[in-house]
Amino acid sequence: MSNNSSSAEDLTTKSDSHASDEQNLIAQNLRASHKILEALSQSKEETELIIDRLHEMFFIIDHSGHVLKANLSASRIFGIPEEKWLRFDFATLFTSEIRKIFWSKLNEVDQDDWDANSVINFELPIKIGNVTQDYHWSINKLSSRSRDGKHLFSIVASDITEIRQLERQLSQIFSAVPLGIFILDEEGYIVGPYSAFTRHIFGLHNLEQNSVFKILFEDNVENLTPVQRDGVAEMKLCIGEEEMWFQFAKERFPKEVKFERGGDILYLGTQFHAIAKEGKVTNILVVISDITEVVKMRMENMDENKQLQKKVRYYMCIEKAPVTTLESIMQDYPRYEKQLYHGIATTNIKDIKFALHSIKSLFRAVDINNLTEMIHGWEINLEDNMMSSQELDAFLHVIGKNLAGEWREISGMITLALDNHSIDPKETDRLAEQKTDTYNLLETLNLKADLKEQIVNSIEKIGFHRCKDLEEFLKSYAEKTATNLYKDVDIIFDWKDITYSPHLEHFFRESFMHLITNVIDHGLPEKEKAKERGKINVKAWSDGRKINLRIEDNGLGFDLLKIHSKAIQMNVTDKPLTDLSEEEVLKFLLLPSFSTKEVATIHSGRGVGLSTIHERVIELGGEGLRIYNHENGAGFEFSIKNFEEVAA
Repeated sequence: MSNNSSSAEDLTTKSDSHASDEQNLIAQNLRASHKILEALSQSKEETELIIDRLHEMFFIIDHSGHVLKANLSASRIFGIPEEKWLRFDFATLFTSEIRKIFWSKLNEVDQDDWDANSVINFELPIKIGNVTQDYHWSINKLSSRSRDGKHLFSIVASDITEIRQLERQLSQIFSAVPLGIFILDEEGYIVGPYSAFTRHIFGLHNLEQNSVFKILFEDNVENLTPVQRDGVAEMKLCIGEEEMWFQFAKERFPKEVKFERGGDILYLGTQFHAIAKEGKVTNILVVISDITEVVKMRMENMDENKQLQKKVRYYMCIEKAPVTTLESIMQDYPRYEKQLYHGIATTNIKDIKFALHSIKSLFRAVDINNLTEMIHGWEINLEDNMMSSQELDAFLHVIGKNLAGEWREISGMITLALDNHSIDPKETDRLAEQKTDTYNLLETLNLKADLKEQIVNSIEKIGFHRCKDLEEFLKSYAEKTATNLYKDVDIIFDWKDITYSPHLEHFFRESFMHLITNVIDHGLPEKEKAKERGKINVKAWSDGRKINLRIEDNGLGFDLLKIHSKAIQMNVTDKPLTDLSEEEVLKFLLLPSFSTKEVATIHSGRGVGLSTIHERVIELGGEGLRIYNHENGAGFEFSIKNFEEVAA
């Protein structure tokens, strides 16, 4: 009995203990829940406090546009007490037009496929009192819903009126400053606002849709120097790299660009500055100025300097030229000029080419190289003539106009030089009187005919020029020509005391220059291929009242097969080479425009020089130019009358 009583007491004690444990656990849970609620309540209060302290306006609205929550900033800005915001119609804050735009943005966020983590941002003005202000709006769809299961939305509105005012002021400054100012991304597109002058410079309305790299550089590549092209390539590579590399490469960026806009040529000054973030170049700030007038003035000054330098070169060449050469130029140029203008008037290309070649030889005789090269360029254009008749007329007009201008300057300088070296007219008259007296005296003397002729010839040669006086000029000319053609040459003269009539001065110089050039260019091999140093032998001798000249080289000789092939090509013969003598083949070289060179150079290749000499020899009483091969090379020879008039 006692055992049963003890067991019952134990069960009662255990039951009471278990109930007590459950109550303790419940109490602990209640205390924990209370703490959680207190923490949530405190968190909510802190969140609301943070929201109320926001400088921006904050709203929570339902899908119908009724306000469920507004912060203190909204109350302060609109002057609506906090308790009046509940169920306030948010749309009434906007005008009718702005309301439509806002509602379309809200509906966009309210779509089921809208990402809850995404925020839509836009700008809309609102009218507060009598003042319209610019605001930036952000709408976010909340995860919680209203009682009817519709979405709720949070809205943040930031006043950007001051920012926009500053931007407008900056835009006004941009408009007033004649500079193109803009920022480029890595593709060369403009990022953000840019100055109004930028649009004016490029002449484009859709500037934002065009890469400035492409407009300014890639489409303008023909106006960029190789250094500028490399600089542009480096500029692109600098974006995304360390700012230090930008500063190094900046020295090679274009500082001045020639730019074509609507048919007008502009010159733009360019400056480039790195915009960096954390030491890396993210964008490039570009400043462009229109420096067209400055560049034009600079170019005019450069042109003036070039003209001055050209005149100085002309003067120096003329000053050191022999008087006889200058006299010859003044005598011969009018004849060639007349032939040139007649050729231009009648579009006779053959006459024009002949006149230009002869004029070029005049200027080459006094070493005026820049004018010689200009005429050479004209010859090439006429040789390769692919111009229409209208283009040809315009080109010939340019030749005539430019050459007339150059001759005015040169002839003026030559006239001045000749005045400084002129012989006293009284001395000339005295010499003429002495010649006349001598002739009269001879008529009274009973002399043998051959002796009388010798005396007359001697009298005629008073005032003649020595061939020897040509040596220095011809040696210098030969050396310069050989150097330009990568050849070595020695020129040897054998003419002792041979003299020639003054009227032959230019012909001698012209002929020697043509023949020496032909020998060096065609006859002598280049240094690497030559078995021995090139040699030119020049010989002159007198035969009664004629002067004979010969030029021979130790070169390759004339290639008969090559000459014959060219003759076949030019349709000047249809005979096989075996049916022609060497003399007949070599005479092809005397035909106008005949040359074995495929490409004409400033030295030779147009087939004008030899034909010109041949015709002039005949004009001067000779039988023409003889061309021949000899055992060790090739040669030229001719004879001409060595007087201008036969004495009575």
